[in-house]
Amino acid sequence: MLTPRRNPTLAADGVLLGVTFVWGATFVVISDTLGTTSPFAFLSLRFGVATLLCLPFLPAFRHGVRRCEASDGLLLGALLALGFGLQTVGLVEISPSRSAFLTSMYVVFTPLLALPLLGRAPSLPTMAGVACSLAGLAMMSWDGGGFATRRGDWLTLACAVAFALQIILLDRATRRGDFRRLFVVQIAAAALFLTPGLALETVRFEWSAHLAMAIILTAGPATVGAFYLQSRFQPQTTPNRAAILFASEPVFAALTTALVRGESGLTGRGWVGAALILAGVVVAEIRRPAALSGGPASESGD
Repeated sequence: MLTPRRNPTLAADGVLLGVTFVWGATFVVISDTLGTTSPFAFLSLRFGVATLLCLPFLPAFRHGVRRCEASDGLLLGALLALGFGLQTVGLVEISPSRSAFLTSMYVVFTPLLALPLLGRAPSLPTMAGVACSLAGLAMMSWDGGGFATRRGDWLTLACAVAFALQIILLDRATRRGDFRRLFVVQIAAAALFLTPGLALETVRFEWSAHLAMAIILTAGPATVGAFYLQSRFQPQTTPNRAAILFASEPVFAALTTALVRGESGLTGRGWVGAALILAGVVVAEIRRPAALSGGPASESGD
């Protein structure tokens, strides 16, 4: 009797979707925390504590760290810090819904940048998933303000490019280095590069039980846990597909906000958009028969 073969790509996609849920679920926690703590103060605390939580991974460094792992980890950490920093500064000038839509543009930037950087053309199901997710993001988050014309818009679009580059370059980095060492260097580098951002703001910091819980949740599951799993499992899928999975973050944010606050802030159109995003994830999972039996997902490697 033949037993069905396990599809590692499908399993990896499931893990990354779980990572996206964790990121989305922390939205309401972070939103409440920023009422008493300035953005870069919170980000510095989040990634500083996350760096300390990486100490159990130090045995992975017992044989040293390769030059490519150090350089790739520093670059990935810089992109994380740049993305979070630009997003936070841009959010001061534009609405959260507009910020959410512009940030999620990495679902478009990732396949566009993956072609010249990795030489990977997106497959037809991936492009269909991108289109479906983009339409959903527009319905769910766009505030009707038109195209990017303000400084906050451009900063947030730049943030989306930084996150797209992080997704793409992580794929290349994990293929030539140990993902555990890359993961630790990336988190520590992000903490280091975020610190100068404190000079850009009037630092506010009010210690409370809520802030302590927010730091624990965001530094632990949403940073150490999530980025470890991304580093571990994203190489089993592709950057384009990962970007589509990550585009479901606003959906999970709306669902958890509805559970915690009793309201999600979404209109009927917003919920249709959420459904389109999830449909995009499903469409992107379409495989050729060869892929379902363990073969390559498409001619393009996507």
